[in-house]
Amino acid sequence: MPVSAKPQQGHGASISFSSGFFAWITNISLTGIRRESLETTNMATTGARTFRGEILENYGEMRVSLQFNAATSIPIDSAAETITITWPIQDGGTVAPTWALSGFMTGFEVTADMNSIMTATATIKFSGTITITAGS
Repeated sequence: MPVSAKPQQGHGASISFSSGFFAWITNISLTGIRRESLETTNMATTGARTFRGEILENYGEMRVSLQFNAATSIPIDSAAETITITWPIQDGGTVAPTWALSGFMTGFEVTADMNSIMTATATIKFSGTITITAGS
């Protein structure tokens, strides 16, 4: 299938948390999205082993790099909440695509360098499915 949309930059992407947690995002990385395989090989199989996809997907984790503000409360001990990723509006579009899902923070690392803006990396584990709303 040919790709019809031009590649686009990530500038303009944002993340919102239902708890109200906010940060200036500099990078979003979704990792570990996978669907495991289940072996279906049996004693009557010939030629090669056979497999099928597992019924449930694992949407993995999201690592978010951000500019750190020490006065901000970090929701590391919060229950799963709705997280919405708003992607940049595509060229010629008027509405940004979004992904909404449930997730909870599993890690938070801060870097404070003498000559740089303080930064942090948050790790969020996804739980359940992603609701994708296409942009237009």
